[in-house]
Amino acid sequence: MTRVWGERLRRGFRRPPGEIARRLGYEWSAQTERWRRPPAADADGSRFARLFGDRSLAGLVERVSQYPHAAWTGRIDPADYERSCPGDAARIRELAARARRHEVNLLGSGPVELGRQIDWQRDIRNDVAWPVGFFRDIDILDRGRRSDIKLPWELSRLQWLIPVGQSYILGGDDEDAAAVRAVIEDWIRENPYARGPNWASTMEAAMRIFTWSWFFHVFKGSVPWRDDAYRLTFLRALYQHAVFVERHLEVFGGDGNHLTADAAALCVAGGFFGGAPGDRWMARGWEILLRLLPVQVPDDGVCFEASAGYHRLVAELYFVAVRTRARLGLEVPDSVHERLGLMGRFTAACTGPDDRMPAWGDGDDGRVLPFGRQTVLDHSYLPALVGAGGRPSAPANAELLWWNGPDAGGRDPDAAPAAGSAIFEPSGVVVLKGDRDLLFADAGPVGFLGRGGHGHNDCLSIELCLDGSRLLSDSGSFVYTESPELRDRFRSTGAHSTPQIDGAEQNRFVPGEPFRLEDDVSPSIGGWAPGENVDSVRLRLDGYGAPDAGISMERALVLDKQRHRALVRDSFHGPGEHHFRIPFHLAPGLAVRSMDDGRWRIEDGDRVFTAACLESGRWAGRLEEGDHSPSYGVRVKRPVLVFERRGGPQTCTVIFSVGDVPADELTGWAAEVDEGS
Repeated sequence: MTRVWGERLRRGFRRPPGEIARRLGYEWSAQTERWRRPPAADADGSRFARLFGDRSLAGLVERVSQYPHAAWTGRIDPADYERSCPGDAARIRELAARARRHEVNLLGSGPVELGRQIDWQRDIRNDVAWPVGFFRDIDILDRGRRSDIKLPWELSRLQWLIPVGQSYILGGDDEDAAAVRAVIEDWIRENPYARGPNWASTMEAAMRIFTWSWFFHVFKGSVPWRDDAYRLTFLRALYQHAVFVERHLEVFGGDGNHLTADAAALCVAGGFFGGAPGDRWMARGWEILLRLLPVQVPDDGVCFEASAGYHRLVAELYFVAVRTRARLGLEVPDSVHERLGLMGRFTAACTGPDDRMPAWGDGDDGRVLPFGRQTVLDHSYLPALVGAGGRPSAPANAELLWWNGPDAGGRDPDAAPAAGSAIFEPSGVVVLKGDRDLLFADAGPVGFLGRGGHGHNDCLSIELCLDGSRLLSDSGSFVYTESPELRDRFRSTGAHSTPQIDGAEQNRFVPGEPFRLEDDVSPSIGGWAPGENVDSVRLRLDGYGAPDAGISMERALVLDKQRHRALVRDSFHGPGEHHFRIPFHLAPGLAVRSMDDGRWRIEDGDRVFTAACLESGRWAGRLEEGDHSPSYGVRVKRPVLVFERRGGPQTCTVIFSVGDVPADELTGWAAEVDEGS
């Protein structure tokens, strides 16, 4: 415990005075839990009901049962569901069967059988367990051993049980309800209030509120959930979660997605319980969300976390709070709907022809209530969900049905105008886009108001789709606290498709801080020229490289939407000789080989693409093997095409094109581009 508090003090001295004061206030409040009894721990049914103004437990249950949930919880005819989402019911039944057997696959763990007695404190990927001690004595970084606290957190969110609830809605029997009840009872028994790793982050208590409240409304009419003793146990535990969130709001450290989750959970808990406590939670949570929204989501609609995954999570958190209020008849300002719509439009603009978002910044697969079967990077349902129009992919269509009800499935949502090329400021995101092509570039600040947070050293980095195939992809995140070395490797400059000078990082790492980056570089955007067939933009980065290097760089991007061709030209300016390295991280599964004339042949199945460096006499090209993390905890190998030189600054022009294109044709096209610019 001494080591834990010593580490917190060390990190605390680096914070600004205002944040130190807020953290001290948080710690003072947290320490009072050592001596407090859990909220309503001894309350019988009548006493507990009176907390909310009801005369009996039965009256409380009847009242809260009538409140609408943000998501759909009524029955769905299996035949109707099959017509709306062909084949998905079979997936749900299979996942439900596994969940009832306590078989899970979480954050790269692979299939794991938890056994009859679940160990809720164990990292099932590394076989490491945390003690069931006071929550502020838990070392969530756990530097002394290879471990990842996100595994017990993910297990305890109980989202792996959602298919059991879906199975029940689709006509399952009371075995589904009994299975979920047994797991929740076991969790309550093995995770005492404010004790153990699953209380070590307020956000985790908040995330359980979303899942548990949905389970209640799904199973409230089932036989296993009609038992008064269980109803009291469940409602009292859910009440304790809301009290814990209210007491320990994460108001320090830049007010990021943790506080957003806390506030959204208070809104959901308030809408669930009602009464005086519920009204207080709703008012407090909504006040925080209204305050945070213009900070977290500026006028361009891009979450300030500089991460596609956290952009989606924050949008879902706001959506569940807005939907809860709307279904209770509470006011939601038009400005909130408008900002959510902007978030949806950003997602639509960045979604490629393969229905995937760029793996921009951190991603830990976090969701509010994951209902569909789509891949982690398929966010195509989000624009329609938040009212921005758009058309989800077939796998993601189930998300709309489970949120909005049977009438939402099997139909095309109102389609927004086809999203073309766009610049999102002040976030610095650039999207060059055609019907079959996408060139995504990050030229924005480090993220999280200059603290780094979930942002990476990815300034000027790009992702690329040509004619429907993804050629360049971000490396992803892989893990957070499990390995400091791998954490820094995946968020490093070298892990992104952006130039690197003298092996330096764009923004310095802060030792011992897995979610901090120094705010060192100054990016900017200019030369924006969208066109009918060809779009182009110029990006600039100052303040990068060795402290005395004095090197600046520009990256010109051109997308030919008619020829399915992209140009990336890097120009460097400054004195002296340096080591210049420009990696292009290709998508996993692509086959790459060098051609005799300096070109590179890229194969995506039976499709052929060409990459070429026009200054190959001055830049040495080679193929390396790199890492890619398609989802949290998962790592696969992929090819990396690198162009490198030592010496003075020189321009490097790299072209990617569909087909097997001769070098002279690519050179001629580049000349056409230069004439037109």
